[in-house]
Amino acid sequence: RALLPDSAGFAPPGGAARAATYNELILRYRNMNSHRLLQALWTLAHRASPIPAATTLLGSGRFALPTREAVSRTWLEQLAQTKRNCPSTVYALLGRSIGMTGMRNVAQPSVLAGAMQRHKLLIGHKKAVYCLALDPTGRLLATGSDDTLVKLWDTRNGKLLKTLRGFTEEVCVVRFFKIPRSKTSIIACGSNDNFVRVWRVPDGYPVVAFSGHDDPVTDIALLHNDHAVRLCSASFDGTILCRD
Repeated sequence: RALLPDSAGFAPPGGAARAATYNELILRYRNMNSHRLLQALWTLAHRASPIPAATTLLGSGRFALPTREAVSRTWLEQLAQTKRNCPSTVYALLGRSIGMTGMRNVAQPSVLAGAMQRHKLLIGHKKAVYCLALDPTGRLLATGSDDTLVKLWDTRNGKLLKTLRGFTEEVCVVRFFKIPRSKTSIIACGSNDNFVRVWRVPDGYPVVAFSGHDDPVTDIALLHNDHAVRLCSASFDGTILCRD
């Protein structure tokens, strides 16, 4: 009774409000019998046709959730039927995570992990690495860190090629771009100091640095067409800036 809201109380004429007694609540809600909750759950369960392969907190069978109406004819049911319908390991693991028993033999994380070997361990940043990007050739890896530095690595041997400096706060985005109709490639980076800085790769020559945002930079994109090439940046301040 302590869980009942204040509206369940009574306020007799000229008297102070008080909590309703158990017998008074029975009289007020005489239309509800002691099996009302069970009957409601039974009705709900029988209106839904459960997924046979799903195992949930309510067990299996007619009371199992989720219901067929919730995910009927989705790719999850198809993936549970045969391995041929599994387009990728990610989908298979997602199906397994929601209890699709047919997924158990589709992908085994232990097998996948055993087949993967560590190529290189890159050590150079002094604080957490927040973002990274590969150049189009796959030979260069750029990492941005909370130590305000951007580092360029050779993916073939793990060698540190360049350390790019200039930011005063954490680096939050790094992007490689190939300049159209040119052999030049650049790396554009954004930081929590609201600046965007651009370097030429692979020599690390500084190209430009600009601000204009009132909050940290969240993403960078290169817009190009037959008339112009523009570098666009987005920010937490809700603005997008494009510069030639």
